[in-house]
Amino acid sequence: MYGDAAGNPQSFKQINRLWEPVYEALYSAGFCPQIVSSGSTPSLEKTHLVSHVNDIRVGTAFLNDYFVVKFGHCALENCAARVVTTVVSDVTPGQVIIDVGSKGFSAKQLLRRDNLEMGYIPAYSEARIFRLHKEYGWLDVSHCKNPPRDRTAAEHYPCKCKSLF
Repeated sequence: MYGDAAGNPQSFKQINRLWEPVYEALYSAGFCPQIVSSGSTPSLEKTHLVSHVNDIRVGTAFLNDYFVVKFGHCALENCAARVVTTVVSDVTPGQVIIDVGSKGFSAKQLLRRDNLEMGYIPAYSEARIFRLHKEYGWLDVSHCKNPPRDRTAAEHYPCKCKSLF
């Protein structure tokens, strides 16, 4: 659960109304669940309200990520890790490609108010990650006053050749 539902005891009562008959049916059929696992970082502190749970598996509870920030469960400064990345291409105006993708970022996608969000870049708060592949990410930097750019190509290959892209 996320947002307001994660802190609302009524949400957990609703889960129990759905979960309790399933648990009872399993038990009546001879399947006695030894481990009943639950997980959700935002609802971590209320998980004890779900009947029969004896194992909690939460993903980012100790690190936090942009997903947890966006739903109001922590502040940006409560995120324990940052990812450092490099711009590998800036040939498309208003867009850059970085060398970190879904394997380096939290791969969750947030779709709120018709805006797809996949992370946050503190140094470029106007930038928006709009696509992630495993190893690369695409950023819309069209709203950045001084967008990040690919410095390596000019530094390492200072030729006057036309771009092949």
